[in-house]
Amino acid sequence: MKKTNQFDDIKAGELIRFLKNPMRGNSPRNNWSFGIVAYRLKTTFCVYPVGRPSYSKGITIRYDGMNGPGKDAVQIAFRLTPAEMNHPDIQEYLQKTETIKQLNQQLSELQQNLENGTSSLFSNYPLPENNYL
Repeated sequence: MKKTNQFDDIKAGELIRFLKNPMRGNSPRNNWSFGIVAYRLKTTFCVYPVGRPSYSKGITIRYDGMNGPGKDAVQIAFRLTPAEMNHPDIQEYLQKTETIKQLNQQLSELQQNLENGTSSLFSNYPLPENNYL
């Protein structure tokens, strides 16, 4: 029987909490951050931090949430609790994604209006009959 891992069902775009510097052990500089899952691989997934300067490659985490195999492994990733969703970094990220969705919707409406010849951006200037571009 196959062992199930904590993050087997994780999808790209989900938010998680992870340990930023797992190699530091129990150092006081070892702190937690929130991240968004960018993509999945066969045995790992990649996470980019939310609300912090981006890392160039992201952080790779195993599906079991541990930093490595064996008895000395430490859990470095957890799913978010409802209380953690109120964190300012998470709220800022959610606001930005909502703004991006709204802008994409406006863009698609403008593109459709331009294709139909009913653009409201330049109502004083009618669109030319022939498109010379």
